[in-house]
Amino acid sequence: MKKFEFFLLLMLTSVGTFASNHEKDDFDGLAKYVKQRLVLENLSGIGEIQGDVLVDFVVDKDGSVSDVKIVKGLHPKLDAEVARVLSRMPKWTPLQKDGKPVRSRVSCPISFDFMDIGVVWRVEKMAEFVGGNEEMFKFLRENIKYPEFAANNSVQGRVNVKFVVEKDGSISDVEVLRSVHPSLDAEAVRVVKLMPKWKPAENRGKPVRSVYTLPISFRITDVQTNKKVLP
Repeated sequence: MKKFEFFLLLMLTSVGTFASNHEKDDFDGLAKYVKQRLVLENLSGIGEIQGDVLVDFVVDKDGSVSDVKIVKGLHPKLDAEVARVLSRMPKWTPLQKDGKPVRSRVSCPISFDFMDIGVVWRVEKMAEFVGGNEEMFKFLRENIKYPEFAANNSVQGRVNVKFVVEKDGSISDVEVLRSVHPSLDAEAVRVVKLMPKWKPAENRGKPVRSVYTLPISFRITDVQTNKKVLP
């Protein structure tokens, strides 16, 4: 039987430092890390949820995380997502005993409510580009650079881009839902990532994470050189 030390997360600073969190090496840091990395699509359909997911895992001598378990869950989809994120954590600083690293087990609750998860169907007030759609379209017009290959080969169309508007209004998790051409897809993603912070969505008067889908149309007449490529 493998031997390892057992500690509750109430003594997390004794168990080891959560290597990826430089702001606050404590329980809140671990919870924040997990919540920021949940994939929203994997949580579809769970509705409003509130409570603790009790997790348990081993920090090995080299700091790697293994043997992740959900001791007490809230919902199968959420439990699976939490386990997935924990199993991919970067290395911790392992527990030291007599000056040497030892295996240790960490047990802790991670608290959730529907605003932590950011399920978009619960949003009461949608996220908005500062200044509204008019300012957003102006931003796109001023910042989109029609790819040379696409312009020279008469490639045009509408790229649908999905992204997350975080609680602080920043943009994350940008991806293409409807592709036209790799060059146009890449340009759509690039310009979305350039966007300034939005006004975040709200639930019960509090900012929440939300998903936004934006169609970006590329037309040859939009090329900055104003050269008409199509007949």
